[in-house]
Amino acid sequence: MTASPGAERPRGRPIVFYDGACGLCHRFVRRVAAADAEGTLRFAPVGGATWNATFPGRPPPERLVFLGADGTSAEGAEGVLAAMTAAGGATARRARRLRLIPRPLRTAGYAVIAAVRRRIFAAPSGPCPVVPDDLRARFLP
Repeated sequence: MTASPGAERPRGRPIVFYDGACGLCHRFVRRVAAADAEGTLRFAPVGGATWNATFPGRPPPERLVFLGADGTSAEGAEGVLAAMTAAGGATARRARRLRLIPRPLRTAGYAVIAAVRRRIFAAPSGPCPVVPDDLRARFLP
């Protein structure tokens, strides 16, 4: 992960910034949120109010961004793995196995999936995934 000099949020819980218009992103977020038994992670759409307050002036990227509690960030495939690791349990173990794939291959795989995701997965009805009530409070605008 790399330091995020533009991130002006105080240390706190990690945030997973995801594409609110992407069905695949919604699926990923629902699974990671459900796997996060400790309730550590928060979630917000890229380009939403939380994104704009956290990264003022930075245009939203076309990929998932994980912002760690310490202010470091990871994007794309590395962001996915960081979110999975932070969720803990079996999801973190899966992330450790995926890290055995060389980074260039992970990055290329993410790019291929990102290029076709909107054609394969239906667009969601809103920017936040449909989640059980007990998880809804972890979603930020």
